[in-house]
Amino acid sequence: MNNDNKKTKNENLIEHESVLLEAESIGNGDRNIDYGHPLDDFGKVAKMWEVVLGCSITAEQIGLCMICVKIARQTNRPKRDNMVDAAGYAETVQKCIDERYRRETLFETFFNAVDERDSK
Repeated sequence: MNNDNKKTKNENLIEHESVLLEAESIGNGDRNIDYGHPLDDFGKVAKMWEVVLGCSITAEQIGLCMICVKIARQTNRPKRDNMVDAAGYAETVQKCIDERYRRETLFETFFNAVDERDSK
């Protein structure tokens, strides 16, 4: 066999963007335009799941459940897409947490200002 035809182990590896970078580019792309903020989008899904499951569900829990779906799929048939999606859902959960905090803080700030104004 000609040694020129042999490939090193590294030459057989496919070059990929990091799954984290790929997930970030997807999650920070047109998704907000298409679906709205994840807190609102997952909030809608949560309301539907509440009817089906008969219990309260948060937007954050939707993202966590979707990570579980991706892990289950990965254990059955490993695919890069599962890993990218799981990373994207993890980022989306954090976006929900951050946005919920931002909205609650904004709400409290507004009503504290109104209360302060009304007490004068």
